Amino acid sequence: METKKLYVLVFLLMLLVVDEYMMRSEARTCYTKSTKFTGWCFWKRDASACKAACKYKRYSGGVCKRLSCNCWNKCASVPGGGATPTHTQPPPQEINNEEGPGGDYN
Repeated sequence: METKKLYVLVFLLMLLVVDEYMMRSEARTCYTKSTKFTGWCFWKRDASACKAACKYKRYSGGVCKRLSCNCWNKCASVPGGGATPTHTQPPPQEINNEEGPGGDYN
């Protein structure tokens, strides 16, 4: 019975090591805000227009994130296995507060 538990434990450890190795070998996805798409990216028709605008600029695709169109590609790899991403996540959307910080206290 003890050897059976040992085999199960060794098997689970091997799965963990293989899974960790596989995750490191995946290419990272880099995002950049689209310069061709204008307006809000909200509805399904906007998402397809975003994707088309990004494909026109030779990106792999485009997604709507935080109401703006973000184009994506696999990150360019450099010798040594590293990556040179422009953005590894979609850039945060800028918030324009017309009232300034703190709001209206009148």
